[in-house]
Amino acid sequence: MFPLPDGAFKVYRFSQGVSEATTWQQDGEGWTTCFYNHKPDLKTASRALGGAELADNKGFQFREAKDAIKVAKALGQDVIIEERFLFREAVLRPNKDGRLIIRLKKDKDEANPDSTWGKIPGDWWEKVFGVKTDPNEDELGAAEFDERLRTLVTPQAESAGWYIMASNGDWQRRPFGECKNWLQHHGIAKTQAEQILGGCIDKPWSLVNLPFKSEYPGGRQWNYNAPQFKFKPAKLNDDEVPHHPHWDRMLKHCFCDLDEEVKKLHWAQQANIRDGYQYGLAWTACCFRDPFEPLPFLFFFGNQNSGKSIFHEALSLLVTGGVVTADQALTNNNNFNGELATGVLAVIEEKDISGSPQAYARIKDWVTSRVLWIRRMRMDAYPQPNTLHFVMCANEQEACPVIPGDTRIMVIEVPDLLLDEEIPKLIFLKQLEDEAPHFMHTLMNLELPQVYDRMRLPLVDTEKRKVSQEMHRSPLETFIGERCKYAPGEKILFADFYDHFAKYLDPSEKYNWTKSKVSRALPSDTPSGASGGGNQRYVGNLSWEDPKDPAGTPYLCVNGRLKLKEN
Repeated sequence: MFPLPDGAFKVYRFSQGVSEATTWQQDGEGWTTCFYNHKPDLKTASRALGGAELADNKGFQFREAKDAIKVAKALGQDVIIEERFLFREAVLRPNKDGRLIIRLKKDKDEANPDSTWGKIPGDWWEKVFGVKTDPNEDELGAAEFDERLRTLVTPQAESAGWYIMASNGDWQRRPFGECKNWLQHHGIAKTQAEQILGGCIDKPWSLVNLPFKSEYPGGRQWNYNAPQFKFKPAKLNDDEVPHHPHWDRMLKHCFCDLDEEVKKLHWAQQANIRDGYQYGLAWTACCFRDPFEPLPFLFFFGNQNSGKSIFHEALSLLVTGGVVTADQALTNNNNFNGELATGVLAVIEEKDISGSPQAYARIKDWVTSRVLWIRRMRMDAYPQPNTLHFVMCANEQEACPVIPGDTRIMVIEVPDLLLDEEIPKLIFLKQLEDEAPHFMHTLMNLELPQVYDRMRLPLVDTEKRKVSQEMHRSPLETFIGERCKYAPGEKILFADFYDHFAKYLDPSEKYNWTKSKVSRALPSDTPSGASGGGNQRYVGNLSWEDPKDPAGTPYLCVNGRLKLKEN
């Protein structure tokens, strides 16, 4: 029984194709159904009162008109006809506007009953009455189909498409026209189908993304496809401790590169994070318990079969959905990223994104931004709270761009597995799954560190990360780092600087570094511009020798000229 407005219900009979009373009908999928505590429509009332349904939607035939007018009363209005017609054959059918038409069999050479009746071919009298053949049409509208047909809007009240529930129970996104066809397939007339769709537009559902919250948080919000936990935390006695040795083994292996660096960090000691294992545990707990807070981008690299992918594969065992592939969204040129809409863990697997400028730009935006703009096919882009946390795995350290000055990406080398440590992946994943309730207990009860910066957990700056930054320095940045000294308030003649740089470059690179490109590519803390009384150009805050005053006042570029910051 499915509730409808004003205390009515739609009732379904168990088992498809089962026969019931004449007022019951078969829906488009063979289920026997009727309405309860609900005004009847023309079809239901006619069947209940002995009417025979005519082919091709031509109405319902009654042997005697006295039974036909009982149908009109059941629909909500008394119909009075002359007594001589009460025992005539009658037909009831709906007019195009939904009002009731009554036809009475005409005797030969019979006079018109009155001016409101018209004569039609076939020896019938016909009259339209102000009785609605479906008195519930306005009441039902979208309400009857609200559990199976919806239009969604974004938090900005822009259309997010139409969804229907298919016969297998799955929600499917469909165009407006297909939704109308779907309603007609379920026995809804075209005019009423359009009214139902209009009712859906009048009462849309708001599309939200609230990881690990209920599907219907209230206020006609639909937390559609939001990730949920697969396992409840194990309930332990007071003297019990959670037991998950394979989860511990996985985290220790993947995060062991952080062991020595974490020991040096004051904030980590305060948070009781003593090694890489505890950092990985805290990162995972923050990802699932504070999904709206940003976390460092984790880049794991190592040899083939070193086990670097097992971290995100293990986390995917704990949730339904929420683990999404981000390779295409980071590198495509059309900005489509609909697959990220319900993501909590975004994975980039064995893909070199170092040569994609837009990939690094999107990483900078998506890792720390509080808002994520979602762009799907055939939909306007819309913003939602950002719940993405990134994990990337690659064989080569060069695969992930770590630009000098970056504060988002952590670089972690995963060592090779020892021969006595290796377990077939299928077996290891099954062991992780068996221990999942105990591991969930640990995650949900872990004391999370306080927030120190813009990310929920601070980044650990490893030696491997510094090497990655050096790998992705441009030839100009490398030249400045190797041959120049940062000297605030000092300057080098640009022509002299460019000559030295040109001699430093590999001959095959010289054509690619024009004076104009060098000027544009200079780091922001070493600007170029005119200085002094003439128009000669200089590079500010650089010297060939050690700086005269390391704490001096630096140059800024203002309207193409170098000016000391204090001025």
